[in-house]
Amino acid sequence: MARAGPRTTVRGTGTTHRAPAPAGATRTRVAPPVDATGCGSRGVPLPGPLTSRAKPDEDRVVDGLHHINPRLPWQAPFGVLAGAFLFNLGQGVLRPTLPLYLQHVFSADYRMVTLIPAVFGVGKWVANLPSGYLLDRLGRRRLMAAGLILIALCDVGSVMTSAYGAFLSLRALAGVGWEAFSTVATTTMVNHSTSHRRGRAVSLLLMSETLGLLLGTTAGGWLYQGVNVASPFLFEAACMLVAAIAMARRDAWTAPLPSARPLERFDRRLLGTVLRTPGVLLMSLTNAALIAIQTGVLVFLFPLYLAERAGLRPENIGVLISLGVLGRLLALWIGGNASDR
Repeated sequence: MARAGPRTTVRGTGTTHRAPAPAGATRTRVAPPVDATGCGSRGVPLPGPLTSRAKPDEDRVVDGLHHINPRLPWQAPFGVLAGAFLFNLGQGVLRPTLPLYLQHVFSADYRMVTLIPAVFGVGKWVANLPSGYLLDRLGRRRLMAAGLILIALCDVGSVMTSAYGAFLSLRALAGVGWEAFSTVATTTMVNHSTSHRRGRAVSLLLMSETLGLLLGTTAGGWLYQGVNVASPFLFEAACMLVAAIAMARRDAWTAPLPSARPLERFDRRLLGTVLRTPGVLLMSLTNAALIAIQTGVLVFLFPLYLAERAGLRPENIGVLISLGVLGRLLALWIGGNASDR
């Protein structure tokens, strides 16, 4: 198109005329000035390609390294959920059978039985803080797989040993592996969720764990009675190995976040700040008391009581223990939704 010549104003009329363009010239469109909002100098949006600014994708939310569809509130890292399910499936099998195994192999009394959750808890407590720091150094996939493999090795060693002291040491090491996996699984679910869905994401993880625990507890007694007394340990070891493979195949979900920076040394001030936060210490003590009651009394002493006093068979003990897990499924979903409001 021919480009028009310069503008001229006729005196007395206020009319502006444009001189004709020279022959052979081309007319080009000059874009008016655009501000930062994509509008012209008068604040009016410009048509056409001048306003075609890149818009964020409203159907995707970027969180860390991954994209999560907000229309699917249940969407979560499948590898973590599968690993949590298998992890607790193996743990559930041992719930009703471990006290019976101790009584059968070591002729254990109530005091010896309660030492098992005590050393297991010590292993978890010792590995709690180091797991958080190793998460930044080793990465999620490696730390989760290492924890699962450690539990599997401890299960195999528990079956092979005939010394009660060695058995206690192996259960303490299993607590270290348990804490390594659970810390990374919770962190992964939180980091892959938007801020207003984190409660539901954590509750979904706990529901996967509870479902595995429910099925494992129900089947544990049947496995103990139908196969042999060592079969629950081997079953848990197999579950841990399968879960470790699931972690390796889903490493895209468990890659470390780019913002994660390895810490050079332990920062005592950071721990002090967390402990001084209102309610943190109270919640920690309350949680410790509930775990002591549930694990020490209901999980370990109750099966032994049912076997000795009520004369129940192992499969019936497993079914009774599993009834206490049913109510947790509904409570976890309700609690997760309520915490996001």
